[in-house]
Amino acid sequence: MASLPDFPPFNVHEDSNAGPRWKKWLTRFERLLGGLNITADKRKTALLLHYAGPDVDDIYDTLPTSSNEDYKTVVEKLNQYFSPQTNVAFEVFNSRQAKQKPDESLDSYHTRLRHLSQTCEFSDPAKEIKDHIILTCTSNSLRRRALRDNLDLPNLMKTGRAIELSEKQASQVEQQEFSSVNSVRHGNIQQPNTEATGPPRSRFENQRLRNFRGAEQSRARETCGNCGGTYPAYLPHQTPIISAWHSVSVMIDSGASVNILDDATFNKITRNKGISLEQTNHKIYSYGSLRSLPLKGVIKTNISTDSKHLSAQFHVVHGNSGNLLSYTTACQLNLLKVTINSTTHHIPSTNQYPPEFECLFSGIGKLTGKTVKLHTDPDVSPKQQPHRRIPFHVRSDVEKELKRLEELDIIEKVDGPTPWISPIVVVPKKSGE
Repeated sequence: MASLPDFPPFNVHEDSNAGPRWKKWLTRFERLLGGLNITADKRKTALLLHYAGPDVDDIYDTLPTSSNEDYKTVVEKLNQYFSPQTNVAFEVFNSRQAKQKPDESLDSYHTRLRHLSQTCEFSDPAKEIKDHIILTCTSNSLRRRALRDNLDLPNLMKTGRAIELSEKQASQVEQQEFSSVNSVRHGNIQQPNTEATGPPRSRFENQRLRNFRGAEQSRARETCGNCGGTYPAYLPHQTPIISAWHSVSVMIDSGASVNILDDATFNKITRNKGISLEQTNHKIYSYGSLRSLPLKGVIKTNISTDSKHLSAQFHVVHGNSGNLLSYTTACQLNLLKVTINSTTHHIPSTNQYPPEFECLFSGIGKLTGKTVKLHTDPDVSPKQQPHRRIPFHVRSDVEKELKRLEELDIIEKVDGPTPWISPIVVVPKKSGE
């Protein structure tokens, strides 16, 4: 005699809403009977009570039954027992909580909603499912299209499938992530053709790399035209017992916040030296990229130029795309200097003006007794810029300055909203104010 296949029993006490779960279990059980080609009522009844488990068997024993009941009658009595345990309000609430998962297709989400709606007793399940998809789907394009064209459920699913397919195909075509560091090649060293085999670059990144290469080729020898510093920086080994120095070519990036060494350079300067990397959880992104660089580790070492020595931390990345020197490190090595052009105006002494006009050139100056109207274009909508956080160490100074200006009647407090809002920008002066 062949053994019976495995089938999960029905858990009566899983929750208080056993009615819908019983209907689902019974549907799956009857599919099993069809697969086993069992048609006799006695065998079907015996298998029903056997597979349902001891809890359902005990419930059946408490029901009024006769010895010659067929399978249909047994099922009807069990259905009557579990039907009052159906809480429609709870099923509706459970259905309303469903949301499309980020990695879930629209068809899978639609199937899940139909499965949940079977126990909700909706008068129009298709409309309820359509409205729920519009409100909770992850595609903004589908939501806008459905609200604009008032799509029914079949057309909503058709449009959603088309949008999903087009977005998947477009993401493959538009994948222009550039996850390696911009690089410069010196000399006649033969390098692999990264234009054909490397990761695709965006038009902005290619133009930026060409501009840098052109500037690098036109630079006279290895001297900085701004500060007179020399290139490249010199990088000794991390271990103090090693006395050999290696010349490392770096690209100074005033927008970079960390120092970068590529894997090829790191292996070259640490070959056979037993220098290991420290692991890090940092994530570093190249300009305009949403994908982090493949970090290998961190090394802290001493670097120097002809006039400056310091210790700096370098992040080592996989590949051989080049090395970056951050803004902070380049400034500390006197390789980069950023200045802001400023102008000064000579204010004549008040004794150069006639005495009757002396009052006009003393104090802060204020027009009194007149109302000034600021003319604005009525067609321009007022703008409200977001608030900018003020650093904690200058907040007290800012409050003192605002109080001083208010006491001088230069500014005044405003109660309530205003159409135009522009945040203040705090810039400390050289004097410390």
